[in-house]
Amino acid sequence: MDTEEREKNGKASPISNLTSLNKDGSLIRANKLQEDSKEHTKCVSMVEKSCAKGMYVKVLLDGLKKLGCDTGLDTKNICCEPCEPRLTAAFDTDRKEVIVCENQMRNQKFMDNVLTHELIHAYDVCRAKFDQKNLEHLACSSIRVANLTGDCFFWKENFLRLRFGWKAQHQECVRELAVKNMMCSKDISEQKARGVVDKCHYHDVKNA
Repeated sequence: MDTEEREKNGKASPISNLTSLNKDGSLIRANKLQEDSKEHTKCVSMVEKSCAKGMYVKVLLDGLKKLGCDTGLDTKNICCEPCEPRLTAAFDTDRKEVIVCENQMRNQKFMDNVLTHELIHAYDVCRAKFDQKNLEHLACSSIRVANLTGDCFFWKENFLRLRFGWKAQHQECVRELAVKNMMCSKDISEQKARGVVDKCHYHDVKNA
């Protein structure tokens, strides 16, 4: 399929063989990996460390295993790949694989956070009939990610950002991160993302 035909079908061409995101939120995977490159080797090593020592990563991997969805480098469904600049990681719902963007990993803590984020999506897909094309499914999963990854913990919200009113600020933080995740995952407006997130927000914050 040539570039023009791909664009007619709503699919973008890979950028210099980088894993990239279509407007509909689906992924185009890089098809030539340089497994001996420094970036790839470093990424694999960081993933191994996260899986062995990352507290939340270990809990999620154990949960996935109990559901019958073993996930890891050894099962070849956590993959290090080069990605376009706007991606740091993704979950490929078609292949049931976590993609870590090897050219975006800054340090081990960042890797831990990224893996936790994507493994929550993986868990949602494993335990329920998750439809990546369904905006409400994606919104509710994005809320759980924001609520559970620690990005909106009390000490970050109130001490680092000098904001007060824990419950209200926590919920607002969760909402904002979920909206941002929706806009990164889909080619939709902020208004539309907020509308879908608000449908799921209070239920997921309360029950996550």
